[in-house]
Amino acid sequence: MTKKEFQDKVPQEVIIKSKDHTSLYGCLQMPPGDGPFPGVIFIHGGYGDNQEYTRALLGWNVAKLLLREGFVVVSTDYRHDLKGRDIDDIVAAFEYVSNLPYVEGDKIAYFGDSHGSYLAMMAATRTKPFAIIHGWGVTDMAEWFEYIKNSPTSIYQRIAEDLRKSLGGEPQDVPEVYRQISPIAQVGRINCPVLILHGEDDEDVPAAHAYKLAEALKEAGKEYELRVFKNEGHGLRSPEAQQAMDSMVIEFIKRHLEE
Repeated sequence: MTKKEFQDKVPQEVIIKSKDHTSLYGCLQMPPGDGPFPGVIFIHGGYGDNQEYTRALLGWNVAKLLLREGFVVVSTDYRHDLKGRDIDDIVAAFEYVSNLPYVEGDKIAYFGDSHGSYLAMMAATRTKPFAIIHGWGVTDMAEWFEYIKNSPTSIYQRIAEDLRKSLGGEPQDVPEVYRQISPIAQVGRINCPVLILHGEDDEDVPAAHAYKLAEALKEAGKEYELRVFKNEGHGLRSPEAQQAMDSMVIEFIKRHLEE
C-alpha cells in the first residue's frame, strides 16, 4: 500500500508480528506530508484480544491532536496473557513502528490506557521510547492483588484467580515474582520521562499506584510529572479533565521530542 493510501484511510488496519510470530491486530494513521514522522503507540486497557478497544483509541481526541501535530499514531492489540507474552507483543509493536520507513525510529512514545499503561512501562525496559504517558494503571502488582482478591466484582475475582494460577500463588507465596512484574520495581531500567495521570477517586486502580510510581521514579533519579485529577475515577470522564489531559499530553510529548 502506498503512503498516500495510508494517509487517505482513517485509520488503516495493519498486522504486527510478535516474537513468536503471532499476528497482532493494529491500526495506523499518518499525518500529511513526506515525513519521516515521530510516532506514538497507543495501548488500550482492559485485557488483550480486543480489536474494538484497539480501534477506539485512535478515536480519542488526544490521538487526533497528535495526528494534527505531525505524529504517526498507532494503536496495537496484544494477547490476554499474564506470563509476559503481552509485553512481548508491545515490544513487537515498537519494533514494527520504528522500522517503518516514514517513522523516525528513535522518536516513538507510548500512551497507555489502564492496563495499557502497565504494559508501556514494562515494555520500556526493553525498548527506547522518548516518553511514556502512564494513564491510571497498576504499578504495584502485589498491592493490586490484595486490593482485588476480595472484590465483589466478578471480573476482578477472575483476574485475581488468573494471577494466582499464572504466578504460582499469592504475593506472600511468591513475593519476588510479583515484584518482577511491578513497574515500581523496574524504574531503574526506564530511561525516558514519564507523565503519570490518575483520577483521585479511582476505584479500579487506587490513586496510591500513581503516587507510588512517582516516588519510585524520584528515588531512581528519573524524570517524571504527576497529575492526579480531583473528582475523577478510572479514566477521565469530565470534559474539563479530558481537555486538561489532552493539553498536558501534547505539551509533554512535544517538549521531550525536542530534547
